[in-house]
Amino acid sequence: MAEIEKITQDLAVIQKLDDYPNDVGGLTAAQFKAKFDEAGLSLQTYINDVLIPALIAANIPFTPTAGVNETNVQAAIANVQAQIVAAVAGTIPDGSVTLAKLAQEVKDALSALQTSDTTLGNAVTALNTNKADKAQTADVTLTVAGWTGTAAPYSWVATVAGVTADSILLTGLATSASTDAEKQYSSCGVKATSQGSGTVTFTAGKAKPTAN
Repeated sequence: MAEIEKITQDLAVIQKLDDYPNDVGGLTAAQFKAKFDEAGLSLQTYINDVLIPALIAANIPFTPTAGVNETNVQAAIANVQAQIVAAVAGTIPDGSVTLAKLAQEVKDALSALQTSDTTLGNAVTALNTNKADKAQTADVTLTVAGWTGTAAPYSWVATVAGVTADSILLTGLATSASTDAEKQYSSCGVKATSQGSGTVTFTAGKAKPTAN
């Protein structure tokens, strides 16, 4: 983009004339009168032929901004116009809408969503922290001699490492148990009835088993 041309012509016309321009300088009356118009006509020529053509928007510098990255006024106007058209058409330039420009209900919805997201994140963290340990198995042999009590229900306190008072227990016969034991397990009503730290209490609610 070219700079606007400066006036370089000497406009101090009158003061450079001789004190007696007709006699000394030899100017005619018409030439003398023309000297009074010379500076003004030079300015007229400069304005019409140099300045006005140079003042078109494409030749006027523009300092680029964050939203309009152009270097002359014409391009800046076109850029802004394009953004306005895009906004009217529903295509808003990336990064041009800040939180301050959103409606209050939108801000409230975003705030609630952020709170919900935080709550959900905390819940997931708590679940991961408090998730149950992997299930473990243990074999316990309930011997005939281990049952206590003089009448049903009889009890048998087994030592089982890792059991706590709030463990979830699933108890049953091992697949290798004998047929007699399987029958007695059911007929004697054997089941786990309570637990403690490292112990599980089994109860025979119907009869005392006669097989391990």
